[in-house]
Amino acid sequence: MTTRTADFPHLAPTRLWGELGIAAVLCVVTFSGGLLELVRRWSTQDEYNHGFLIPIIALWLLWQRRTALLEAAGQPHWAGVLVVMLSLAMLVVGELTAVFL
Repeated sequence: MTTRTADFPHLAPTRLWGELGIAAVLCVVTFSGGLLELVRRWSTQDEYNHGFLIPIIALWLLWQRRTALLEAAGQPHWAGVLVVMLSLAMLVVGELTAVFL
């Protein structure tokens, strides 16, 4: 997938990929406890062993719809910060209660 500067005029392609990479690393680090629990369950419980296919299928579906996703990208909105804050609050509650959802 090539990212065109015209799709995101405020970001150069290298900066866009850099920011996406940083965001991905932060997500993995932040949710590492839950992700490790997920992999443990996929590995040990027979009813969840199909779980390893889910990320692969999700990436394939995103790749298939990449053009539509790029066309649908709009301008950033401040409400995104609220969504991030809500997800961080849910993470804190999950960590404090030891519930990995």
